[in-house]
Order: sequence, then C-alpha cells, then structure tokens
Amino acid sequence: MSITSIAVAIAQDTKARPLSALLEAACRVSGVESHRLRPTMVAVTRGDDQLIFSGGSGPSNSRVAHAVVRDPSWLHRLLRADGIPSVEALKVPIRSVDAAYDFLQRLGEPAEAWFRGEPSNKRIVDADSVKREWDAIKALQPKTKPADIILRPANLGDPKRATVAFGTVIASDKGVSHEEKALAVRALGALPAAAVAEVTYVQRPEESSRIASIDLSLNNWDVQPYREQAGAIALASLEGEIEAG
Repeated sequence: MSITSIAVAIAQDTKARPLSALLEAACRVSGVESHRLRPTMVAVTRGDDQLIFSGGSGPSNSRVAHAVVRDPSWLHRLLRADGIPSVEALKVPIRSVDAAYDFLQRLGEPAEAWFRGEPSNKRIVDADSVKREWDAIKALQPKTKPADIILRPANLGDPKRATVAFGTVIASDKGVSHEEKALAVRALGALPAAAVAEVTYVQRPEESSRIASIDLSLNNWDVQPYREQAGAIALASLEGEIEAG
C-alpha cells in the first residue's frame, strides 16, 4: 500500500489530522517505531531518543523559526539581511499611526493592514486614507490579547509555491523555475533552525519573484484527499529528521 492509502486508514481509525496521519504512515512504510500522542502529534523512536512531530513539522523546525515566519515584518528583515528578495512589511504598535503613514507614503501603493496573527481580518489603506481609517483598523484588534498591526502591499502578484525538506525541493507548482527553487532553499536556510516548509513566492509583471511567506506547519498539505507528492514530503521529513538526529 502507498503512504497516502495507509494515512487515510490511520486518519479514519484514530481521528488524526491528515498531515500527522501521513507522518505516521511514513513511519510504518519505513519500519520506524512510532506512537500517536494527539490527533496532530506523533512520537518517533530513534535509538534511546524520541522525535516529536507536530503535523509534518519535526524538531529541526525550531520554535524561534516558527515565531519568525508568523511575523511578516520579522521575516522580511531576516531575509533582506541575507540578500533574499522578499515582500516588504512593517509591524507598528496600535498607537503609531504616524509610522504607518510614513511607511505607506514611502511604499507609494495600497497596503493590507491587519493585527499580527489575524491575517484574514484586514483593511486596505494607503497614505491618503490611513489616518482616517486608523480607528476602523484598531477595531479589528483581537480581544484575546494585545497585538501589533502589520502593513504589507495589497497587490503582491500571482503566488507560486515550493515545498522544501532538508535542502531539497520535494514538490512545487507548475512553472516554478530552477532559480526559484534555489531561492526557496536559501530562504529556509536563512531561518534560525528550520528544515521543512512550504515557501510561497509572488511575482508581478516585469518583476522578479519575491518570498511572500514561509509555512513551517505545511498547512496546505494538511488536507484530504491528499495532494500529489504529499507522501514524498512526509517521508523526506521523517528521513531527514532521523538522519539529522
């Protein structure tokens, strides 16, 4: 049976999330001992040690790296410092409308504004509108905890994706070039301890590709029916973690 076929059965029997079921299926195919801790978490035995996988993300994806990729402003600064083209973003405190205005004036185009951690709830503003829209933006603040506001260009261009595991592109969208695949590997290598991720590029007409986001949790792969190459990604993540350990 294929990894994906085994994963479907695991998900049905244990209520595991699709990506975590894939990782457990990869263990079975590889003859690696594992046991399920939660619907999203599997412990893999390596000698006297255990490797804990949350979905398809193992211990080589550090907490620090997860924190960086959740913040577009941090991610942009880190990639820029390594000479990697990325989408510009700014994080500003809720009281800093003047800083937002200065950023938008320099940007010269509309931007999305949302509270960090809440990218689905946003408004579009530009330098002319941001001050009068600021109260409406502040009203989007999550009630659970204070957060800063993220600003990023609204028109990013068409997205393309590549999934990297331990320095190798395992899957990519149609049309992703060799140079873009190399860029994805470089971007992941620029993070503090990260080995497996889906990298999203954007490209406007007549412009080069830029990194828009890096998903260390592989959320786009946590679906059924499984996407092509899903089994290969789970196997590459498992084998890479065992070898790295």
